[in-house]
Formats: sequence, C-alpha cells, structure tokens
Amino acid sequence: MFIVASLSKAVSTHTHFDKDLLETEEIIKKLYPDYLDFYHSALKRKSAHMFNMFIMKDKYFNNYCEWLFSILFELEKVLDISEYSPFHARVFGRVSEILLDVWIFKNNLNFTEIPVMFMEKQNWWDKSKRFISAKLSNKKYY
Repeated sequence: MFIVASLSKAVSTHTHFDKDLLETEEIIKKLYPDYLDFYHSALKRKSAHMFNMFIMKDKYFNNYCEWLFSILFELEKVLDISEYSPFHARVFGRVSEILLDVWIFKNNLNFTEIPVMFMEKQNWWDKSKRFISAKLSNKKYY
C-alpha cells in the first residue's frame, strides 16, 4: 500500500494537445501494450491523482520510475515543444500525472489518499473562466 495526493482533478484531454496524447498512446502500445486499456480508461475518467505526489516503498518507486521514464524519454524524442506556451511545454509532467493512475490501476495497487492544501493564493475566478472558455470554444486551456 502507498499514499497518493487526494486532490482529484478532471483528466482534461482538452487541456492537452491531441497529438501529445496520441504519441503517448503509440509509445505505450509499443513498449507496454498490456497498459493500453488502462491508459484509455485514465483518459476517460472524471478524476485523477495529480501533482505526482506519493509515498511508496522503494521497490515500487523504482519500478514505477523505470516504467514512467521509459515512456517519457520516448515521448521527448517525438514531440517538438519549441512553439508551445509555457503551460503546454509542461507536457511531460502533465502526461506523467495521467500515467500515475495508469500504473496504479494496471498493477492493482492498494493506496490511501491524503488531502492536499495549496499554500499559495489561487485565482479561482480567472482559472475557472479560462477553463470554461476553452471548453466552450473548443480551444486548449492554458
């Protein structure tokens, strides 16, 4: 058993460029085909474990990192992020947030969630406005 941050947030495929998620899918299909259904499920979920925060035993951590970074290093080879905004240039960290749940659920791991607290002030009005605007205009959230 391990502990993950409990602040769940929608896995917003509309905040990712489609090609980034499709390239990730192709890499998983090539390297870890038995994880592909779990990847598809993660993209359809209404929540996810965000921020890449967890506590786990080193044997799990080492296995997770080996799996995760093999995917991210391949993704880095095929994506050109030179024209991405600062928000979208974080694609590797944002994809890794999705992949945490893929790994957890594929490996049928037990976990406990703990609450997360933001220590900095959040402008929820601005954040919500940008999110809704992106959703309604079919543009990418930034």
